[in-house]
Amino acid sequence: MKKIIIPLLAVGFSMSTIAQEHGHQHEPAPLDWFHQSIDNGTYGVNTKKAYDFLKETGRTPQTVIVGILDSGVDAEHEDLKEIMWVNQGEIAGNGLDDDQNGHIDDIHGWNFLGNADGTNVNGDNLEITRLYAQYRPKFEDLKERKIKKNIKKYPEEYETYLEGKKLIDENTIQNKAKLSELKAQREQFAVYESQFAIAFKDVKKLLKTETITADQLKDFIKENKIEDQRTYAALGMLYEAAEKAPNKTINLDEVQKGFNELLKADTQNLNDYINYLESKVKYHYNPDLNTRKTIGDDYDNKKDSNYGNNDVEGPDAMHGTHVAGLVAAVRNNGIGMDGVADNVQIMGVRVVPDGDERDKDVANGIIYAVDNGAKILNMSFGKKYSPDKSVVDDAIRYAEKKGVLLMHAAGNNGENLDLQPHYPVNVTKNDTIATNWITVGANTPYKDHLAADFSNYGSKTVDLFSPGTEIYSTIPDNQYKNLQGTSMATPIATGVAALVWSYYPELTVHELRDILLKSVNVYNGTVPTPTEKEKKPAQSFANLSTTGGVIDAYNAVKLADQFVKTKK
Repeated sequence: MKKIIIPLLAVGFSMSTIAQEHGHQHEPAPLDWFHQSIDNGTYGVNTKKAYDFLKETGRTPQTVIVGILDSGVDAEHEDLKEIMWVNQGEIAGNGLDDDQNGHIDDIHGWNFLGNADGTNVNGDNLEITRLYAQYRPKFEDLKERKIKKNIKKYPEEYETYLEGKKLIDENTIQNKAKLSELKAQREQFAVYESQFAIAFKDVKKLLKTETITADQLKDFIKENKIEDQRTYAALGMLYEAAEKAPNKTINLDEVQKGFNELLKADTQNLNDYINYLESKVKYHYNPDLNTRKTIGDDYDNKKDSNYGNNDVEGPDAMHGTHVAGLVAAVRNNGIGMDGVADNVQIMGVRVVPDGDERDKDVANGIIYAVDNGAKILNMSFGKKYSPDKSVVDDAIRYAEKKGVLLMHAAGNNGENLDLQPHYPVNVTKNDTIATNWITVGANTPYKDHLAADFSNYGSKTVDLFSPGTEIYSTIPDNQYKNLQGTSMATPIATGVAALVWSYYPELTVHELRDILLKSVNVYNGTVPTPTEKEKKPAQSFANLSTTGGVIDAYNAVKLADQFVKTKK
C-alpha cells in the first residue's frame, strides 16, 4: 500500500509553521535539504560533495535503468521526460508486440493494474479485507454446527477472519463519522472565506491606510467600539500579524493575501483528508469490491503475466512521480528540483493501487523490470499480509540471480520490523536471505530527532536510514510538492545506489550493497524511538537499523573508488 505520504492533513498546517516533533522545535529545512551534507549539520545524503569527487576521478558514467514499481509515473513531466526509459524494441502506437516480450507498445514500461481496453484500476481493498472476504463463507451464514466445525478445522483462517471483521467494522464506523465532521468543516471554511473577505474590506475603510503598526492597531481597537464581530476578528488577526512582523509593521493587502493563501492550503489539506477517508470506505475496507473483474486476468494463476496495458501513468501517479523525481529528476536544468542521480533512465511499472498491492502484480512487476534491463528497482510500498508470498519470493530470487538491486521502504507505522514484518521481505523460501535487498527507514534533517516519528525500524531488518520528511519532488502535470514517508526516503537511497553504479559499473550487486551499507554516517546519539501509538523510551539511533546510520553519497562513491582500485 502506498502509505506514503504521511499526509500533511491537519487543518491549519502551513509550511511557514515552525517544524515540531514531540516538543522539539526546528526552523523548517530548505526544500533541497536531502541533498545537503552532515558538514552543515543536516543529515542529507551529501550529493554535491559526491559529484565534486566524481569529477576529480575523471570516470565516465554509464546509464543505469531504474524501475519504479509504484502507482504510476507521469512520463511527460518537464523534469522527467528526458530521462524516461524507451523500449528500443517497440514501435510506438502500432498495436503490436514488436519485441515479443508479451506486452504491446510498452514504450516506457508496463501497467499491471489495467486491461487491454485501457481501463485502469485506481482503488483496491487492503489485503486483510481480501482475506476476510475469502474466509467469511466458512464462518458466516451457515448452521451453527457447521461454523463450529470450520472453526476447529481452519483455526488460523478463523483468527484472520475475526481480525478482518473487527478492522472493517471499526474503520467503517469511524471513517464515516469523521467524514461527516470534515465535510461540515469544509462548508464552514467556505463561510470563513466569504466572511473574512467582507471583514477585510470593512477594516481597510476604517483604518484608511495601507500600512500600520501593532501599536497603532492596538490604539485603534481601544479607541473605537467595534460591534461587528467579523470586523473585530479581522482587526485582532491584523494585530497578531503586526506583533510578529519585522518592525511590527504590516501591509494590509499582503496580510490579506497571505491569509487567503493559508486558507486555500488548509482547504486543500482538508480535501485531501476527505479523499483519503473516502478511499478507506469505498476501497480499503470494502469486502465486496473485486477489482480483478476490471483487469480480466486469470487471478488464480499466479504465473499469468499476460495482462495490463502500457499506460504507465494511470489515474493517480502522484506517489510514483514523486518517487521518480527523487531518484533522477533532470539535474541542473534550472527548473523544479534535482534528483540524486544523473545518467539514469526511469522505467515505470505500475503495480500499486490506492490500497494494498497484490502479490501477483508485484512479482510480475519485478520480473518485467528485470527482463527489460532494470538494474535497480525502487519499491516504496508494503503491507502486513502476503498470502501469495511464494510468487514474490520467486521474483526476488530471479532478480538476485540477474544481479538486480531491490530497494524497499520500511513503512510508516512507527513499528519494530524485527517483531512485525512489512511485506515484501528479503526472507524467502526456507528462511534464506536475499542478498540483493536493502530496507530503508526515514530520517529528519535534525540530529536530536534523527529518526522520523512515523518510520518503521529494526536492528535486524532495516538496513539504513535516508531523508524522508518534508521532501520536495515532482508530481503530475509539471507540478512539485512536499511529501514525506519512507516512500520518499527509499528513492533518495535508490538515487545514491544508481549514482554509485553508474560511475562504477564493474561492481556486482553484492559489492554495491556492501559499499552502500558500509559508507553510512553512523550516529550513536540518543533519539526518540519512532512511534504512532504509545510513547516509547528513547534509544541510540545506532540501534534502529543494522548499520546505525544515514546513507551518504560522498562516502559511498569514495569507498567504491577505493574498492575498484583494490580489486584491480
